Amino acid sequence: EEYVGQTKSPERFDARQKEHNRDLGVEHEYEVLGHAEPGKALDVLEETKLRENGGLAKEGGTLVNRRHQMREERYRQHGGATDDPNR
Repeated sequence: EEYVGQTKSPERFDARQKEHNRDLGVEHEYEVLGHAEPGKALDVLEETKLRENGGLAKEGGTLVNRRHQMREERYRQHGGATDDPNR
């Protein structure tokens, strides 16, 4: 399964990995897909990566994310330019 998420600092990234591994009792592989400042820029980056990596499985894509990070209108208003592959 693949999932796209965000953290607001390198320290939180490390802590989040440990939480996921411990909570599910498995070891995950993580890949940093990009960097952006916290706030709208980070939300746009996450939504862009959701779109670039196949979109949500519940909408016909490949990612197990439960929701989009941003609505279409908000995404475009803040500079998002990648079309959703499942819409």
